[in-house]
Amino acid sequence: MSVAVTDGEDSHGESSPFNREELAEIRRSEQVLGLRRLGLSDPEVLALALRDGCVRPQSDVLLDRLMSLLQPGDVVVSTWENDGHPDHDTTGYMVNLASAATGCRFLAAPVWMWHWATPADVRVPWRRLRGMSLTPEDVSRKQAGLAAHQSQLVSRNFSLGAALDDAIVKRAAWPTEYYFV
Repeated sequence: MSVAVTDGEDSHGESSPFNREELAEIRRSEQVLGLRRLGLSDPEVLALALRDGCVRPQSDVLLDRLMSLLQPGDVVVSTWENDGHPDHDTTGYMVNLASAATGCRFLAAPVWMWHWATPADVRVPWRRLRGMSLTPEDVSRKQAGLAAHQSQLVSRNFSLGAALDDAIVKRAAWPTEYYFV
């Protein structure tokens, strides 16, 4: 099962051609299509529908929902708690807490860290970072999954470029996926 913490409805800012509800629907559709392109035939996505950009003030709700969903032995993948995006950071922190409390294995995926970190950056626990090799087919699926998120790959409005910029698109071609364990 996939869990969507927010619907990304505020990702495009005030001058978006879409209203919040339209963008939320677009983002939900893109998520399902992306999961299908990754190889899931009938992806189950639980939308928690927390307000985009405001996960931190809703962290108690997020933790309660996670605690009710996770089962001992589950493997949970989420964003890293020090990634540099407020919603990613809060989500990663809450998933880490819930995973520890319920006996799950947690893999934290860096997303934005690749934009700001250097190999000498002491804020990054490099010794905890592990790589998982991908086959060429895995890489192709990952790129196709990312391409499903068209609303994030184009300029969002007059002042904001694409949320998923060229650096992220290039990273989708890496033959290794990285997680903090």
